[in-house]
Amino acid sequence: MSKPLSLETATRLIHEAFKPYSGHIQEENGGLSFSVSDVQGKEVFAASNIPSQEYSDAERFAERLQQARAAITDKGLRLEPWTMPCLTDGTGIPETPPNY
Repeated sequence: MSKPLSLETATRLIHEAFKPYSGHIQEENGGLSFSVSDVQGKEVFAASNIPSQEYSDAERFAERLQQARAAITDKGLRLEPWTMPCLTDGTGIPETPPNY
């Protein structure tokens, strides 16, 4: 069972999930919104009003990020491969460090 993700961890995951594009995060009303921009700075995806109950739940947040990735690739854009790391606490550090 994983512990709740922090806003900092959710932010880090957004940045990782949408490479090579840029993730932009805005904290609002106890939740967050994020957008993804291509290399020219054009917005290619936006999600708003994600409550803290959703982004702090690793499983729910992973699903949200995968849906966003699918929406971007459906537009014909390519993303680097990414999977949600197995998190056992709210630090954002995988349980087993990746093997590079």
